[in-house]
Amino acid sequence: MLAAKLSTRAVMSASRSNAIRPMTRGLATPASDLHSKQVLDAIKNRRTHYAIKPESPISDQELATIVGEAVTHVPTAFNMQSSRAALILGDKNKQLWDALWKSNSESIPEQFRADARKKWDSAYFPSYGTVVFFEDEAVVADWVSKMPDFSKLFPEWSANGTGMLQMTVWAALSNHGLGASLQHFPQMKEANAVALREVLGTPENWVSTAVMPFGKAVAAPAERSYLPLEDRFQVIA
Repeated sequence: MLAAKLSTRAVMSASRSNAIRPMTRGLATPASDLHSKQVLDAIKNRRTHYAIKPESPISDQELATIVGEAVTHVPTAFNMQSSRAALILGDKNKQLWDALWKSNSESIPEQFRADARKKWDSAYFPSYGTVVFFEDEAVVADWVSKMPDFSKLFPEWSANGTGMLQMTVWAALSNHGLGASLQHFPQMKEANAVALREVLGTPENWVSTAVMPFGKAVAAPAERSYLPLEDRFQVIA
């Protein structure tokens, strides 16, 4: 059973009697004490982790606060606030990944299934929890009706918003010692999207944009390479 909403745009799974709500105090550092280096360090330290175990160095309430604060404060075009998120924990998290494996593995060729299962056993099944990201298509459609001249742009702006939300949550989890990865199984197959919705009970107008399994990292991330910065960045004056 899906738990009470963290806010109008963030939910998590738990029993109603034990629903975990965001802490009333925020985790943010006052702006006067927060230097750009700290923000950039959080971005640099965010890495993709495919080897995790079901542990968390912070409480479920702190996890809920991180996701809820991100949903609340990450900007969206015209402040349309179309981004949604769900924090999945406990038995519901296991149910989610069991359902996704069942629906997704049906399309994996037999000769590749063992290798795929090995990755799932390392990166997804042993997750402590999962953040599921959505965009509310009803909200986006409403803004398209209000501003039809921008009808082709609102889906792009919606994607911008969910991308910023995903990065914010990912960096925040990493900053608290959690390893995570960003996956797109619900977008790959309609059957996966249906399986996710059936487990979580989320509204049909909430369309999943990504899932982020997380837990305690048990291995270093893969080495990362970078293209020359001058190929990707310019200062124009």
